[in-house]
Amino acid sequence: MNGLKEFLYVAENRGFSSAARELKTSKSHISKKVALLEDSLQTRLFNRTTRKMTLTETGQLLYERCRPIFTELDEIHSEITHTQIEPRGTLRVSVAGAFAEKYLAEAFSEFLKTYPEVKIEMYFTDRYVDLIEESFDLAVRYGILDNTSHIAKKIVSRQEFLCASPEYLRQNGTPQTPQDLQAHNCLVGTSDRWNFTINKKNKSIKVKGNWKSNNGRALSHAVKSSLGIAMLPGVYIFDDIQNGNLVPLLEDYSLGEQNVWIVYPHKKYLSGKTRILINYLTEYFNQNYPSKLF
Repeated sequence: MNGLKEFLYVAENRGFSSAARELKTSKSHISKKVALLEDSLQTRLFNRTTRKMTLTETGQLLYERCRPIFTELDEIHSEITHTQIEPRGTLRVSVAGAFAEKYLAEAFSEFLKTYPEVKIEMYFTDRYVDLIEESFDLAVRYGILDNTSHIAKKIVSRQEFLCASPEYLRQNGTPQTPQDLQAHNCLVGTSDRWNFTINKKNKSIKVKGNWKSNNGRALSHAVKSSLGIAMLPGVYIFDDIQNGNLVPLLEDYSLGEQNVWIVYPHKKYLSGKTRILINYLTEYFNQNYPSKLF
């Protein structure tokens, strides 16, 4: 380890003087440390000329292997340090949907009881906000993510359920395949095409009925009133399925579980209070809702 840190700073700053300024030490100290490292490894790490300095092939290899290690050590140091400090300040969070309205609001309330010096601002929008440009600390998003420039951590699982009341099924029969839905009254949400896994492929079935709403609570009320068959996220009807008020349908054709993610910018931009909130949310849902599908 002796001299590795100084070597990394010289490599990244392309010079001994700039590395010394970054580390708040003298150029001679940096030079001595790098020389000791080269002696230890019995190899030259930099090509030096009067105009510029570049890494040798061995130096490039050492840099590529050591940089991730030191990055991880910095993160460990930061995480341990922040756990010793009472978090304070404002956290701006972008959220959407019933999951945020009920369960995230509940989790944030409990978090603030533990960390009263923190202020949380929840902004509800279906739009994908730019976290850095719009100064958000994190966002909660669902399903497949299309932005790989952010870090994402799973907090819970969700699933869309096709369901109907026992009374509706007694009166109208139970569909056995997705195609059977065309003979049923389907309660339509934002789309009249429902997705299923058919022969190991994702396929959509066009449905129709006498009820349409872009509000999940309105749809859940209609399906529990035996008006027809609905496709809804678990956050609206999971408990009703568990207690028998609603019956899940065509489970063999379901797309299955998807993830609910907490999304945040790259770790180099992560504040201590944000890190603490992320860890808190993960633990909160693991403890309180270990098997719930939202």
